[in-house]
Amino acid sequence: MGRMTDMQRMEAVARKQAGESYTMIAQHFRVSRRAVINLIKKYQLSGSVRDQQGRGRRRVTSVRQDRKLIRRSLSNRRLTARQLMTELVGDGITVCAQTVRNRLREAGLNGCVAAKKPFLSVQNKKSRLAFARAHADWTVDDWNKVLWSDESTFEICSCKKRLYVRRRVGERFREDCVVPTVKFGGGKVMVWGCFGGGRLGHLMRVNGTMDQRSYRSTLEDHMLPSALQIYGERPYIFQQDNAPCHKANSIKHFLEESGIEVMDWPAQSPDLNPIENLWQEMKIIVGKQSPRTLNDLYVEIERAWSSLSADKMQKLINSMPQRIRQVIKSGGAKY
Repeated sequence: MGRMTDMQRMEAVARKQAGESYTMIAQHFRVSRRAVINLIKKYQLSGSVRDQQGRGRRRVTSVRQDRKLIRRSLSNRRLTARQLMTELVGDGITVCAQTVRNRLREAGLNGCVAAKKPFLSVQNKKSRLAFARAHADWTVDDWNKVLWSDESTFEICSCKKRLYVRRRVGERFREDCVVPTVKFGGGKVMVWGCFGGGRLGHLMRVNGTMDQRSYRSTLEDHMLPSALQIYGERPYIFQQDNAPCHKANSIKHFLEESGIEVMDWPAQSPDLNPIENLWQEMKIIVGKQSPRTLNDLYVEIERAWSSLSADKMQKLINSMPQRIRQVIKSGGAKY
C-alpha cells in the first residue's frame, strides 16, 4: 500500500464523481478505503487534492542527507536499512530503520529478493547484443511464430537462503543486484515444456539425465506434436537454449532433416525466454500445495501447467520487443 500521487488523486476524484464506489477505487489504487474517503472529503471541502502546507510531521532528514543515504545504498545494494541507518547516526541524526526505508522508497529503491543468474562473460554480452540487434525490428506477430521450449527443475522443499537487495524498476538483473545460482541435489523433478502463439504445448517429465538420445525422443514425441497442435501447417521457428544435448550433432541433423527452422539462441539468456516466466509462476503455484512425494510434485506441476492462461502467455510474447530493446540499451547485459 503506497502513497497516491496528485495525478492518481485527481483520477480517484473523477472516478467517484462518475459513480464508482469507495471500495472499487481503493482496490484500483491499492490503498485503504478510509484513505479514499478522506481524499474525497478533502476535495469537497477545499477543492484541491494536494496536501496542505505545514501539515504532517516534520521531516527529520534534510535533502542533503537523503541524497547521501541514496548514494550509499547505490554503492552497495546489499546494505540493510539498519546498516544504512548508521550513516545518519554519524551525522548526528537519530532515526529509525523505517525512516530509512521510507527515504529509499521515495527514491524508487525497494527492498527485493536478489535474482539469481550466472554471470555473463564479454563474449556472452556480445552474442546477446548481436541477437538483439538482429531482432530489433521483429513485431509481436513475428514473436508469435516462435515455439519456446525449456527444461526446468522443481523441488519438493526449497531451503535456499534469500538475499535482499535494493533496486529500481528495470534493475532486476544488474550485476550488483543478483547472486550466483547454486545447485544441490535431492527431492527434484525435471520437466520439459513448450508454448507458442499464446497456446500451451506438451509438458513431459524427464526421467534421469536429459542426453541427446532422450532429447531426440522429446522432440519426436512432444515438440513436433506440439508444433502441429499450435501452428498446424503454418511455419514456425523452434527455440531451444544451448544445453549440450541440444547442440549435439545428432540433434542438429534430426532438426535439419525434419525441415525445422531453429532460432540461433545466445548463451546465458534466460531473461529473453518468456517460458522462464511461466516456470517462475508455476513454482509459486506448486510451492503453495506443499507436495510430499516426487509423484505428488509432478501431479502439481501438471496442474500448474494446465492452469496457465492464454492471456498470460500472450502478454509474455507481447513483452519481447521491450526485452530486445532493454538488451540493446544495456549493451548486451541482463536488464
